Amino acid sequence: AVPTIRASDWTITSVQGASDITAMTMVDTLYVKKPVYVYVVDVQRTGGRTERLALKVNTDRKAKNDTKTEAEMQHAVYTDLKLAAAARAEEAPIAQALEVRAIVEGPRSLGFLMPYAMPCAALAKEAPCYYELARLMRPELHGLVFFEVMLRVFRALEYLNRDENAFVHGDLHSRNVMVKLSSSMPLARLRVEHVEDVLLIDTGMSYVKRGGRDIGLLGHTWATDCRGAGSRPEPSRDIVTLWLSLLRAIPRRWASTQEMLVELLKYLKNQTRSNQGIWRLNSCASPLKVGGKDYREGDFDYDPISGKVYRGAIGGRARDEEMSGDLHFVAYANTLTIPSNSPFATPRQMCERLEKDRTKLEKLLRAQAVPQQAQQAQQQQPIVDPRVAESEREQKRRKEAAAKKAMAAAAQKRRRPPAEKQTKRARVDQRGLQAV
Repeated sequence: AVPTIRASDWTITSVQGASDITAMTMVDTLYVKKPVYVYVVDVQRTGGRTERLALKVNTDRKAKNDTKTEAEMQHAVYTDLKLAAAARAEEAPIAQALEVRAIVEGPRSLGFLMPYAMPCAALAKEAPCYYELARLMRPELHGLVFFEVMLRVFRALEYLNRDENAFVHGDLHSRNVMVKLSSSMPLARLRVEHVEDVLLIDTGMSYVKRGGRDIGLLGHTWATDCRGAGSRPEPSRDIVTLWLSLLRAIPRRWASTQEMLVELLKYLKNQTRSNQGIWRLNSCASPLKVGGKDYREGDFDYDPISGKVYRGAIGGRARDEEMSGDLHFVAYANTLTIPSNSPFATPRQMCERLEKDRTKLEKLLRAQAVPQQAQQAQQQQPIVDPRVAESEREQKRRKEAAAKKAMAAAAQKRRRPPAEKQTKRARVDQRGLQAV
């Protein structure tokens, strides 16, 4: 159960309620997109312990139920993934979700408390911190770190969609994936062992099904608008949204990943050339208010150099609007029909594809490491003065010559009888001559 804290006003630091939180102080504002606000707060618990948390608030009275549903969904996903991580401790790690510490209720708004993710940019000392995946995607990022983060995300999606359960985040772009690092460091030095955790955040548009019960009406409504009555959101929506949000961030040197994205872009181009695809886009985009304009036939073009998606690319129309925003990606992903054999169809198939790409990268890095190690060993050899080297070689030759001379003398000595033996033999020979 999620504890509830009732507050008379957001500006009052004292908080009444059954929770062990006795006071709450506003520290900073993280995010504002009315009517949603996210604050940094310091809460004081019974016993004097203080903790820094994040408070997400919705000031729209009509959206109180939606906010409470979002808190319930996030809490359910957090619990599910936490249990999964404990059960598969010996297996590959999976992404987690932010815990909901408490629901905070006021006369005009409702919100909930979550752990505060300290940004790495705001941290100078060596301590755990967080990057949004969007900010982590820089040219100097190591490819194996990228694959590790993505695999954790899709393993989590695979687990949440197991058996009869279902989970579709609904807005899983690269800014809703947080990466926890062991400490703040330059991205060029970042390696897989520095990734402590990966978190899925902002689950307000999620669709969750647990025990035959649907949670998250907004996601269900979108699916119904796009695909007809009785439709449910599909996991492919999260896969497509996340990859589209990373279009311009994937380096060209990651050739296999680029090939996979070209496959996805072909699906999109075919969709915007059909009347059914345009109808779906317009019916799904209406609640999003994407660009304020209806989609038209041929409204898709991808510029591989800039990584941008444009309107009006076919039929001689000029490209008049960029369509690379997160809401466009959600509209595309919510309507796109993905072939069943595509890696974008299910989290499991995407995991299998990423595992193959990661294996290729590991082999390539090992092959590149061999000549680099040889070059480093050669560079580490000491530099010797030629005159000193010649002197050392001359001394070595002299020692070898002296050793050979000593060995020859010893051999000759062994072949020649001693003088005493020669004298005795001569006496014997003399006696023999006398006897004769």
